[in-house]
Amino acid sequence: MAEGAAAMAAVASNLRYIMDDVGVRAPVQEVLYHNGFTNMGRFVGMEDTKAELRAAFGAVMGLTATDGVQARLDVADLLNAWEVAKARLGTETQLKAEMAVMENSQPASTMDLKSMLKAHERIHGELESRLTPGRYLLGTKLEEVQANEPEVEKLKDITSRDDGDEETLTTEIGKDGRIVVKKGCKKEIPDPQNPEELRTRYRVLGHAWEFACLKHPGRLWLVGFGTQTYATLADYILGPKVLGLRILKDPANPNSEVKPAWLTVMEYEFQIRKAAFEMVRRGNITAVAAMAAAMRDAELRGLHFFQFFRCRLQLSRSLHLIRGTRTKAVRLSW
Repeated sequence: MAEGAAAMAAVASNLRYIMDDVGVRAPVQEVLYHNGFTNMGRFVGMEDTKAELRAAFGAVMGLTATDGVQARLDVADLLNAWEVAKARLGTETQLKAEMAVMENSQPASTMDLKSMLKAHERIHGELESRLTPGRYLLGTKLEEVQANEPEVEKLKDITSRDDGDEETLTTEIGKDGRIVVKKGCKKEIPDPQNPEELRTRYRVLGHAWEFACLKHPGRLWLVGFGTQTYATLADYILGPKVLGLRILKDPANPNSEVKPAWLTVMEYEFQIRKAAFEMVRRGNITAVAAMAAAMRDAELRGLHFFQFFRCRLQLSRSLHLIRGTRTKAVRLSW
């Protein structure tokens, strides 16, 4: 049973979706995945023809149509899944080639969204549409995972299914003089203005990475990266060491505290995520570990807060000197 669960966990979400959709039984799927056929490319590439595929099912899985009615049904379902996967893979390959030439990000397909959502809900339960990543956000994350090149996101680009996507058409004159029409799909929303909006944006982003991991389960740097990682980041950003950080301009006046501005905090959180992905791209570290390391980076933190508080401390000293009082040393505790 443990081997079967591990096999099911290793399969790409889009292949599992096709298998479930055409009715391939779970025990048959487990054997197929256990033998390494965990994504559409491997499954489609198993053989070139149906006749060869029937023979392969017997050799690899011990499944032949002559073993009875149930075996015939299993073989028929697998052949059906193979045809669907082959057609789907051909379409995806063509679209990827076109988008690469056009240098434009491709939104996740409806099937990708459905398959990843179904796989995610199978593990975590039902997901609200306001927390379900939008197709454009998913498309960019899938491209980055496939290339092993994660990029930091702008908070205004983290859109949910409820936010929707806006399709755009632009024209461009190519080097050969032809007019090329480019179709895009993107929507921007306002940056978060308060802690609750930031937490919601993080939950959508965390789900986007979890969805991408379900389609590409073989990416070791992505394992475990998702909503829990961003919940930890939110606790740090919104906690006493960042947003809740306070100093007193006048030690004798408890009402003279200074706190970092929201925009300053947002710039710092962006740099944390940016630094984490730079570590991942250099290799030999998971996204979870990289995010934790970026939060611990004292130099990164100091670059964004030292000048802010130093200016205010200098102002405080100047005011004390004008009043003819002694300035007390203020010690910042990180």
